[in-house]
Amino acid sequence: MTYKTVLDLVGDIYESSYKTAHWEVVLEKICVLLNAKSAALFIQDQKLKTANGVYSYNIPKAIKFAYNHGLGKLDPGLRLMKDLPTGKTYEILGPIERHGHAPIFQKMLLEPIGIRYVHGFNIVNESDWQVAIGLHRGNEAQAFTEQEMSLLEDLHPHFERSIKIQKEFTRLRMHRTALTAGLANITLGIILLDQDGCLLYANPVALMIVENHPAINLTKSGIYATNPAQNNEIQKAIHEVTHQENNTDTYSLGLRHPDIEHPLAITIAAHQEVEYDKDAEWISEPNNTAVIYLSDPSAKTQVSPEALQKRYSLTKAEALVAISIANGLPIKQIARIKQVSLSTVKSQVKQIFQKTGVGRQSELVRLVLSNQLHMTPSTE
Repeated sequence: MTYKTVLDLVGDIYESSYKTAHWEVVLEKICVLLNAKSAALFIQDQKLKTANGVYSYNIPKAIKFAYNHGLGKLDPGLRLMKDLPTGKTYEILGPIERHGHAPIFQKMLLEPIGIRYVHGFNIVNESDWQVAIGLHRGNEAQAFTEQEMSLLEDLHPHFERSIKIQKEFTRLRMHRTALTAGLANITLGIILLDQDGCLLYANPVALMIVENHPAINLTKSGIYATNPAQNNEIQKAIHEVTHQENNTDTYSLGLRHPDIEHPLAITIAAHQEVEYDKDAEWISEPNNTAVIYLSDPSAKTQVSPEALQKRYSLTKAEALVAISIANGLPIKQIARIKQVSLSTVKSQVKQIFQKTGVGRQSELVRLVLSNQLHMTPSTE
């Protein structure tokens, strides 16, 4: 085993932190280095009560499917590993067999694919989650030696760091998804700026807010607060999210104006790429793009799903889709947020058009936003 081989493996481990499917490449390389028959990366979430072999190498799809859909709960290996520290490898199948804990699991999952020797490697072992690697050899091979397993133990700091980076990326993606899902329930202004701060896109709600609020201006060259000090804060935040790699910070402030009672809420963050939808006129831009969310609590009226339901006899689902379209969300993204099929959303859009008397999404946007000027004022 050469130094370059190990160094390449370390690079693959860190690549897997942001490109999670790459774990299968890591597992394959480990199997080649250690002459293993197969391998799997297991993640057990104590809060969700799940045990999944998330990534694997040389394990049949049928076996992986069975493990992830119930049989994984019978895996005595993970239970044994739960009581063992991280950074060390352990013989798994032998102790389990000696204590008579593995007959069902062994007969249903291990024997059909010829697995005779199993070693486990704890990467993370905390109260709420556990991550481990299982390495397998067949009947014709010999058991793993301590010298062979020392490779994984030496690499443990890299495995642990990569897994924790991956978890943080997952948390941030969930946060972004939750934020995007909010666009399906309230009208929110959205503005995209390029690395130079120039305007790429502004949805209809943002244009309406900017037109009616004296604390802010929007031109092709960017967005500006009328207050010099607040404008400096905005420009600094835009520069940081567009010029720092993997910037996950979110900057929020309230823009005040003497003629308006409540401040205009503005949030600035790094833009996550969104699919292009020609009908919604939403654009997809590369990295180093800033997304700005605007919300005006001083608006005399508010568009709500309930108001749209009442005025146009829409269902609740149809009203939420209408607001999503007004916010500039693509049809495909609405389907993902609602966790329904694309055809379902298209059918809902067709019903919305019929009930409101419009024929295009752009007409629906104008209808929704114009109603913001005529609905009963909010009491909030």
